[in-house]
Amino acid sequence: LRIASIAAKANIPILSVNLGHLGFLTELEINEIEDGINKIKKIIICIVLLLFGNIVGNILYYIVNTYTNYGWYYNSAFATESVPLTLILTNLMLFLLNILFYPKSKADDEEYKLLSNINFIGMCIIIISPTIPLVYRIVKYFTIYQILFIPEMLSRIKKAKTRFAVKIIVLGFMFITMIYQIIILGGEGVYPYVSIFN
Repeated sequence: LRIASIAAKANIPILSVNLGHLGFLTELEINEIEDGINKIKKIIICIVLLLFGNIVGNILYYIVNTYTNYGWYYNSAFATESVPLTLILTNLMLFLLNILFYPKSKADDEEYKLLSNINFIGMCIIIISPTIPLVYRIVKYFTIYQILFIPEMLSRIKKAKTRFAVKIIVLGFMFITMIYQIIILGGEGVYPYVSIFN
């Protein structure tokens, strides 16, 4: 408690772990340390990418231009594709919900951890997308894992009312973004077939 008061005066964040005494004051149990640290790492990585995304993009540009034959992509028509805002918001929503409702450490959560990490990688790619050509095509590969991740995430929420509220938010948001992409942006118009939406 003394260290917490000293840290509070200096505006230093602390992460408290229950080692057996005063557990009601702690953020994590001893078996949750790894997951808690992973949450913090993911948030820090996303913040760093948001702050230094242009530098990362310039480094990737240098590597691609210097060591591969694909540097011309940066100056071609392919470089004009951008990730739609709806896709960015969908990934951000799933990332934040994952951080909020990440399950306790259990041996049977390996599938959830895999899907969670894939979702995180997709979020990182989206953050640096403005500086890298063709990223929109790469981001589309993560869509199937998002679809698999949503029911996994919802099944981990213990409280029925919270699970129902999150389900309504996720499904509502996904429905709105789908309607926006298909009807308003004409997303189906790029395919070589005719659908009911175009």
